[in-house]
Order: sequence, then structure tokens, then C-alpha cells
Amino acid sequence: MSKETQDLSAIYTPVQDYVVVEFTIPSKTDGGIILTDAAREDYTRIIAWKVVAVGPKVQEIKVGEYVMVGPNARPLGIPLLHKKEDDTQHVQIHEYEILGKVDKDFLTTKLKETKTVLH
Repeated sequence: MSKETQDLSAIYTPVQDYVVVEFTIPSKTDGGIILTDAAREDYTRIIAWKVVAVGPKVQEIKVGEYVMVGPNARPLGIPLLHKKEDDTQHVQIHEYEILGKVDKDFLTTKLKETKTVLH
């Protein structure tokens, strides 16, 4: 977890039932192929997003967990938190848009097998 993420509560706290998640959208593949905007958008729909902040009315999700978000979720970007150097994005979603939690150990094992980046 980056220093900015650890200090998130000092600069931004979501309200109500909002959850802030972070993920990284790579600009190129491991082989050096530059990804188009359409291909990069597909990355927002895969695997799991890491929860970095929760609002006071969030009941089932905790900071540090990984969640899978529904395909119809309407995330709100938080430009204040965007880190251009590593393409990390932060978005805010309602708790009800989260489909479920994903086990971090499972993700780590599965991603090593597929050589996919953990978001």
C-alpha cells in the first residue's frame, strides 16, 4: 500500500454508504505493447479492486479487503487521488454495487499462475 493510500483518511473520507477502491490500469503489457483506451477500460472490469476507504454507513466491507464490482456499477472518479506515475485510479462506489469479497490469498496464487496484475 502506498503512502498516499495509507494517508487517505487525512485528505478524503467518503460519506454515507460510499466505498473508495483503487486499481491500476497498465498503459502497456509486460511485452511492451501499448494498450488502447478501450483495452485499458476493460481492466476496470476484471479481478478485484482494493478497498482503501469506507463511509460511516458501510456495513459489510472493510478497508484492505478486495471486492468484485458489478458490471452495471457507476463509479465516480476521484481526480484528487489519481497517481499518474503508476496509473493508479481511485473511484467511489456505493456499497450495494459490490457483488462480493475476494480472498487475497486466492488472488495472489491465481495471478501468479496467469501472470496478471493485482489491482
